[in-house]
Amino acid sequence: MTLQEAAVYIAASVKTVRRRVASGELPAYVCGKRGLRVLREDLDNLMRPV
Repeated sequence: MTLQEAAVYIAASVKTVRRRVASGELPAYVCGKRGLRVLREDLDNLMRPV
């Protein structure tokens, strides 16, 4: 899913998703020249309950 879709999915801002990608907490994959995509499973693992 796109970063925008991921932000809606986890109820956060796109900036937060980008920060998580930059820190290495959330794996992202390059799609095309400028697009980043993340997997729903990775988002679920990131947001697991504590």
